[in-house]
Amino acid sequence: MQKFSSCPVLEDLSIHASYLDLNNLLMFDICVPTLKRLNIRHGVDYSDFEGLSEHKYVITASNLEYLCILDGSLPSVVVNERPLLNEVNLYVGVYSLLIDDHEFEVSRDEANRVMELLRGINLSKILSLASCSIDDLSLAFDGDMPTFPNLICLELDIEAGFGWKILPYFLESSPNLEVLILKMDYLLTEYIPEDFVNFESDNVPSCLRLHVKTIEIKNMMWEEDELEVVSYMLRNCEVLKEFNAHISAKAESKEDLRREILMYPRGSAACEIKFL
Repeated sequence: MQKFSSCPVLEDLSIHASYLDLNNLLMFDICVPTLKRLNIRHGVDYSDFEGLSEHKYVITASNLEYLCILDGSLPSVVVNERPLLNEVNLYVGVYSLLIDDHEFEVSRDEANRVMELLRGINLSKILSLASCSIDDLSLAFDGDMPTFPNLICLELDIEAGFGWKILPYFLESSPNLEVLILKMDYLLTEYIPEDFVNFESDNVPSCLRLHVKTIEIKNMMWEEDELEVVSYMLRNCEVLKEFNAHISAKAESKEDLRREILMYPRGSAACEIKFL
């Protein structure tokens, strides 16, 4: 394992590896108390994918403020000391539908690497997760989501084939959330109504009732799941000020969609709906 430790003034570190390094074991022990920004980028060629890597990153940086990890080989990432991060961007996971070998599956233990990473960065203020991270997280999820006490802005890519399994738990675990951004991803699979997780109106997360002021949904296609979530959010967000809907260029009858959304009841009289 390659160790970064003798760097007494290092504040910004970037580790870039190409897809050619997939078969070369990458193991980094990053122990730098002064580190503030860390970028890890590892390209993956899915056309030549033979299985998950055993790459591992151990991060011990108590003053870390920004973390960005883009690695489609689903590495093991351990973040020690739970730093008070300002922003975290995660693209950690496998788009299994892009892999030629259709017999390939992510095991529960392998998918749990995403949850292990979340536990280490749960004190972040801004968190963004790609759909591959959410999909793999859903495979290992058992209802035990860490609490995100400082999170004020959450951005999730929602891959339609996996429904919305994780979103309610993120909301319940983010008591001070103020901004919610959802990006619909219909590139790989079609929406499956049976996979949709219904939101319970009699148990609304406290963040929606007390703190969420801005909601943005991108790439809307006028699917049933989208409309159910939009209706639920507008009805139960009591201090919502701004709801932004980005309608996909591929969506049909955009004007009808706008009219339908404008008819939904709103829990906040101050809420303004914008179509972008």
